[in-house]
Amino acid sequence: MRTLVDLTPAMDMRTLVDLTPAVDMSTLVDLIPTMDMSTLVDLSPAVDMHTLVDLTPAVDMSTLVDLTPAVDMRTLVDLTPAMDMCTLVDLSPAVDMHTLVDLTPAVDMSTLEEKKLMMGPPKSSFMLVNASGKPEGQRAHLLLPQLKENDTHCIDFHYFVSSKSNSAPGLLSVYVKVNNGPLGNPIWNMSGDPTRTWHRAELAISTFWPNFYQVIFEVVTSGHQGYLAIDEVKVLGHPCRREMVGPTLPGYPPHIPTSGQGSYASSAIAGMVAARTPHFLRIQNVEVNAGQFATFQCSAIGRTVAGDRLWLQGIDVRDAPLKEIKVASPRRFIASFNVVNTTKRDAGKYRCMIRTEGGVGISNYAELVVKEPPVPIAPPQLASVGATYLWIQLNANSINGDGPIVAREVEYCTASGSWNDRQPVDSTSYKIGHLDPDTEYEISVLLTRPGEGGTGSPGPALRTRTKCADPMRGPRKLEVVEVKSRQITIRWEPFGYNVTRCHSYNLTVHYCYQVGGQEQVREEVSWDTDNSHPQHTITNLSPYTNVSVKLILMNPEGRKESQELIVQTDEDLPGAVPTESIQGSTFEEKIFLQWREPTQTYGVITLYEITYKAVSSFDPEIDLSNQSGRVSKLGNETHFLFFGLYPGTTYSFTIRASTAKGFGPPATNQFTTKISAPSMPAYEFETPLNQTDSTVTVMLKPAQSRGAPVSVYQIVVEEERPRRAKKTTEILKCYPVPIHFQNASLLNSQYYFAAEFPADSLQAAQPFTIGDNRTYNGYWNTPLLPHKSYRIYYQAASRANGETKIDCVRVATKAAIIVTQLTTPYIRIAPAAGDGQLTGIAIACSLCIIYLYLENGRRTRAIDSRMLNPT
Repeated sequence: MRTLVDLTPAMDMRTLVDLTPAVDMSTLVDLIPTMDMSTLVDLSPAVDMHTLVDLTPAVDMSTLVDLTPAVDMRTLVDLTPAMDMCTLVDLSPAVDMHTLVDLTPAVDMSTLEEKKLMMGPPKSSFMLVNASGKPEGQRAHLLLPQLKENDTHCIDFHYFVSSKSNSAPGLLSVYVKVNNGPLGNPIWNMSGDPTRTWHRAELAISTFWPNFYQVIFEVVTSGHQGYLAIDEVKVLGHPCRREMVGPTLPGYPPHIPTSGQGSYASSAIAGMVAARTPHFLRIQNVEVNAGQFATFQCSAIGRTVAGDRLWLQGIDVRDAPLKEIKVASPRRFIASFNVVNTTKRDAGKYRCMIRTEGGVGISNYAELVVKEPPVPIAPPQLASVGATYLWIQLNANSINGDGPIVAREVEYCTASGSWNDRQPVDSTSYKIGHLDPDTEYEISVLLTRPGEGGTGSPGPALRTRTKCADPMRGPRKLEVVEVKSRQITIRWEPFGYNVTRCHSYNLTVHYCYQVGGQEQVREEVSWDTDNSHPQHTITNLSPYTNVSVKLILMNPEGRKESQELIVQTDEDLPGAVPTESIQGSTFEEKIFLQWREPTQTYGVITLYEITYKAVSSFDPEIDLSNQSGRVSKLGNETHFLFFGLYPGTTYSFTIRASTAKGFGPPATNQFTTKISAPSMPAYEFETPLNQTDSTVTVMLKPAQSRGAPVSVYQIVVEEERPRRAKKTTEILKCYPVPIHFQNASLLNSQYYFAAEFPADSLQAAQPFTIGDNRTYNGYWNTPLLPHKSYRIYYQAASRANGETKIDCVRVATKAAIIVTQLTTPYIRIAPAAGDGQLTGIAIACSLCIIYLYLENGRRTRAIDSRMLNPT
């Protein structure tokens, strides 16, 4: 082969390259220094480019680049490992350097882009990406300069995909970035399997000055062997027009001469048909309210066929499918796209896209403005409230969403949600009328901005309640259902909200009656208002009483009363006879009892029942077992005399009053009869057992007690004195006031107590001597004076319950003795000191008596001297 190469100057190298299937290309490449590389490059259609690129390390790239004028310079993109990309860029004077190879891991893209921007408009750009040995996801970019076109134009390019495994080595995409904005989504993608054939595509971009755009070719490796190439990237100054050809020839398409407006010569290839990728007219911005459909109308010059794909493409937003196509003329159609149910996230830039068999048509970017319907931030404010109206302030100056506000509405509904209403408002305050009293409402403000769907959601709700209204009327048809002695049951016609006009109300049962002359007024709340047959029972009434009843319907705003109903309660058992009214006038053997009727008669008193019983006596010897009984009196009698009772006995009296319903509770009181004086034994003859000048002996007998035991026995000596009055029948009287002998003269008393002894000392009859000069219980039984007349009394005293009763009997009489009849001088001697009474005056008294007797012996008048106590 070296010999063959050495002969290159003398032979046609095309013939040599055509023989490539039989030649080892490695040998051929090694011989490059000795051959014309221009010839080698020109022969590329007949050479396996994979082999050529793989052999790059053996080639001086400077030499390869220098050959650019003689070579249709395909981009050898994947040569980065063998050379510095900066060197490639620096060679731009010798290269039509519109190729910016974006092998990001190995190239500083800022350097490449700066050099690219310094270049002029491209005449023809190219890129070759070798994906062999590259991991999946590696990216290569070819960036065209920014274009500021002012007229219809078309970008045309060829692309080539090759792979030995018949698997795509990568994905080729085209992007159009407008005004240095976001990259967005690709406008074109390579489709299909590798064909090892050159294809042509065109871009009908409708972005014009003052806007500018930049076309970016991108290859993303897939991890498979092969390469992708782009060539002949051109900006044409006329609309896109693609020739539809019949069979596709293998290899790179020949340079077909053009005539006219870029149309291919009809003689080149048979079956070639002229077609056009549509160019879009300028589309307008669209403004919609959130939630509405945003419709973009895309007018295009050209035709569309069934195989074309139209869609609306956005930047960082969702794409929208085609809605419909309208053909306006043979060379113009209108495509409509809907962005449905728009939200703020849908706002952004959109452009119309059409993908034809020959390329892509792209419109300008139009802005989709999504306005959020306004919503008040705060709820309306309550200004005033009535029973059927609410005054509110809209309070809608602060909003969420977008303006301007062109309309306001007030929406209100019951809190239960049973109904709602909406009313337009043309001021900042509004009165909502014709509402129901005491009803809770939710009130919201709705704001509207221009455009369909411009009414926002209701703002925060004001929850408030109307006032109650005065009840329509009072309860009706009040009637008595049942009457008892202490309660009555009433019933009335049921009523509802249409009467109460308030959900919060009270139905009060108002009643009054007289008790003991005092008017009693009561009120009770009835809770049985929801019953279909409402009724109420009034309890704790006074029996046999007229009760005035009425119903009062009340709510916070007013009250209405029913008609008054008067009903009398039934009779009941009467109350007790007042205990303090039971009074008794007591005697020794009878009691006069009187009382008053019960304070609460609870009807007509028809009968009184009085029971009595002896409960105790001062005299323990009395038998009380037969001292009881029962008496009935008519209702108009309130007194009774009980007789035949025992003296000194306590009786219990119980009184019950009765009505037609029966007897009421008893009332009891006790009264005690007065005690009687003891009953003295009879002394038929006042004959003493013995009598001397100064003594009298009598027989003392026990007395019979009457109602109280005998407490004490007493001996009373009474001196008989002359009376000037006429003789009258003597009435026996006893002596309740005890007087000692020593005090009798001082008190000018006719009597004195000679003796006193307890009752238990006289259980049987026994004699007793009056004048025995002894002392008995402090009383001096002084000797009697012979010359005086005396009456001797024997009395018994009973003391009980603060009473003292005395009975007495005369047991002896002693007549006076004449002095001449005395057999012996009479001298009174005081009792001994042991007797305890006046012992110091005994001798003095005796001497006085003797002296008087000697001096006046002849006088017969009685000596009435009283001895005084010596000083």
